[in-house]
Parts: sequence; structure tokens; C-alpha cells
Amino acid sequence: MKVDRTKDAKYDVRIVNWNLEHERVSRKEYDKFLKTLPDVAENAVPVEAELTPVEIPGVSRK
Repeated sequence: MKVDRTKDAKYDVRIVNWNLEHERVSRKEYDKFLKTLPDVAENAVPVEAELTPVEIPGVSRK
């Protein structure tokens, strides 16, 4: 079965703020869409990361 995601594209996290600002999507419509999303919190896993400072030539640290 093919799923049509084009109707959900206007809610894409990368462009939804633009769509809201330009009134392509109303806040009420967006909130309604958010309520339809499943809760997938149980799929989350802890992530451990070690960050290493990087020196960038020409940029001084303050």
C-alpha cells in the first residue's frame, strides 16, 4: 500500500514555522495535526556522547 505524505509536507518540522508565518497553515490546524501523531516515547533510547574541543584556525576562544 502506497502512503501519500504530500498532505503532511506542510507540517514538516523544517518548514512549518514558515508555513505558519505565511498563513499557509493556521495554528489551530497545526495543533490538530499534532494531536494525531502517535506517542512514540517508549521507542527512545539513552545516548551517551563525549564532545572533544576542536581548534578552528583564525577563531579565538573566549
